Amino acid sequence: DTLSLHDALPISQSTSGNRPTFSGAGVMFNAASSQWLQLNTTYASTHSIYIVATPTSASSVYLFGRSSPAGAPTMIINYTGTSLEYYPANDGSTRSTYGSPTSTFIASYVRTYGSGVIGRLNGSQVISTGSPTSEPSTVAWGNLGRSGSDTNYYTGTIYEFMIFNTALTTTQCQQIEGYLAWKWNLSTTLATAHPFEDKPPYAQPFL
Repeated sequence: DTLSLHDALPISQSTSGNRPTFSGAGVMFNAASSQWLQLNTTYASTHSIYIVATPTSASSVYLFGRSSPAGAPTMIINYTGTSLEYYPANDGSTRSTYGSPTSTFIASYVRTYGSGVIGRLNGSQVISTGSPTSEPSTVAWGNLGRSGSDTNYYTGTIYEFMIFNTALTTTQCQQIEGYLAWKWNLSTTLATAHPFEDKPPYAQPFL
């Protein structure tokens, strides 16, 4: 029942009928079968997340969202069918628009406790928000493919999910974006000013 990603990240789905399917290089989620995965761990509010995904639903679906505690920042990445949205506040409604990807994308955010959130899409910073009025120091995560108890399940493929228990620097973000872009054949989606748009970061040390 447990899928470990990167640093032994425990992800599970106890109900067999709600488990997504691994196919080829990615994990396929089907909203019609209420498929989603739960992260069985707690992270500091200062953290960074990367998702490589291809949504196939034309309706609003959640790629990622926290589950508790109440009053915590929702930290949801939502695909509306035409654009990506990020919910940084704790009211479940305040949102910032990422952009409008039409194919596989690399979405991320860097959250710093007491400071705010930086959102990135395909290697470019697209949003910057302040901290919510209520912000716990730790957050019980969390779901891939849905948000909390919401029924707007994700339909599409998630190729890679990475979570770091720290706020990544811009340089670190660019190195991870270069790695993911070249790994998943997405280098052409990076901005021309991105340091790894025309070359992978493999030959350089990660900072």
